[in-house]
Amino acid sequence: MSIYLPDELADRLKSDDGNSSQVIQEALRRYLGDGAVPNWAQAPDDAVALLIANSAPLVEQARADYQSGYRAALMRLPDLGWEALNSFARRGFDLIQWLEAWRNGAADQAEHGQSEDIVKWLWKVATDVGSRADPIGYDEFSFRKTVAFERGYGAALRAAYELIERGTDPSGLSSSAQVTEGAVEAR
Repeated sequence: MSIYLPDELADRLKSDDGNSSQVIQEALRRYLGDGAVPNWAQAPDDAVALLIANSAPLVEQARADYQSGYRAALMRLPDLGWEALNSFARRGFDLIQWLEAWRNGAADQAEHGQSEDIVKWLWKVATDVGSRADPIGYDEFSFRKTVAFERGYGAALRAAYELIERGTDPSGLSSSAQVTEGAVEAR
């Protein structure tokens, strides 16, 4: 690692009889803290039992949000098209990065008065995921869904891509789904 020091500070460091590297390391430790957890910072003895008992309803809420996101994405598939799903795959199936790229592209198009034909579906996705897909800040899209919803949405889009790409259901939802002549058959 290279660190730039102003001449004045470098001269002062050189005039000190100590090891420059050790001085800088000690200064960084003091500045950043040593990262150690104090002895008194310990969870109570019954923390695990309380965590399990009191998180069960939250797990159910998260599951419901995930499934809601999954369903929303599956219902949105007819609006997306192959280009959108393919770009999702190119982004490593990262929903947030994918939407950000399309949102920025749509905002750039709008700024230059270009047609919005390429991303018509983005407005529809914004009704599902809110501000994550809203390129110009409409009030109606000024909401954010939960992380669980977004994960479900992304998982469904990935499953759709992989179903199209491989011809079989990658998610294990159906034990023998096959894509044949443009249709999905469950066996």
